Amino acid sequence: MAFITINKAFLYNNLDYISEVVGGKDKICLVIKNNAYGHGIIEIASLIKSYGIKNVYVKNDTEAKVIENFCFDSVIVSSGKGIYQALNVSHVINDLSNIENYPIGTIVELNIDTGMHRDGINPTEIEKAILIIKKRELFLKGVYTHFQSSDEDNDFIYKQEEVFNTCVNKIKKLISYGFRVHCSNSHGIHKINNQNYDFARIGIAAYGYFDLYPEKLTPILSLYAEKKSTKVLCKGDRIGYGSNGFIVDEDDFIVSNYDIGYGDGFLRLDENNKYILLNGKQITGIVSMDSLSVACDSDTVLLFNDVRKLARTHNTIVYEILTSLKHYIPRYIIQHE
Repeated sequence: MAFITINKAFLYNNLDYISEVVGGKDKICLVIKNNAYGHGIIEIASLIKSYGIKNVYVKNDTEAKVIENFCFDSVIVSSGKGIYQALNVSHVINDLSNIENYPIGTIVELNIDTGMHRDGINPTEIEKAILIIKKRELFLKGVYTHFQSSDEDNDFIYKQEEVFNTCVNKIKKLISYGFRVHCSNSHGIHKINNQNYDFARIGIAAYGYFDLYPEKLTPILSLYAEKKSTKVLCKGDRIGYGSNGFIVDEDDFIVSNYDIGYGDGFLRLDENNKYILLNGKQITGIVSMDSLSVACDSDTVLLFNDVRKLARTHNTIVYEILTSLKHYIPRYIIQHE
């Protein structure tokens, strides 16, 4: 059966580096939404809890419930409905209409739209939002924003930060108690003063992908597939679906079929997208729903341990490929460097 390994040593080394940049483990809020970017939310939650991470960010109520036994100090729910209530859980307000939907007493996190224009309340809506929060008897745990292009070489991040800080100061005048403030993401931690904020929300960097300083971090996930069958083909034989697919160009050509396909999250490759594995062997023919073929007879093949090459093949980003990996693929934690 196809399987995934998660390298504990690489993850901890990545977190060591991030901790140094932001000012300690307590200043990391690790983003483990969408099944921890495909790495496995239970596996990653277990590892980071042991490492000492206290704050996490999840997608919805379901993910918050899944990790409840890890007892993180703080769990931020990005797009929940306030169904899952716990003293360590805060629900994000992304729109004024969200506030009315949360039960009385819900702990909330106010998202400010400072230029992303995806979600979050507008700066002009702050007074109205705080008024409704008070009326609904919600508890404001934190205020945050999301940087739009922190991985690019421009100053837009500083414009967003300026707008955000103005909004925070306004909210402090409207709320009689303290609340936490956070704004930075993986790439933003090298551009702003992290000491000015309570923590940074770290996602892709923890998993080993970091465009600004790629040499500092190591990808922690490796994807393997196991052999289902092997064939010896003749020159002119075709492999897989389609009349324009892979055509064998020599006799005694060895090819094996492996147990992962696009139905499992390994995105479809066709005759126009060639991909060479780390062993130098090519995926031959079109990737099927449940399997793919490789020009070798190994019992197990490593499909990738750094997804950037495959992302370039598909003309996409590493996030899409990693989060496509289905939750039922077994994930094993390995210890070594």
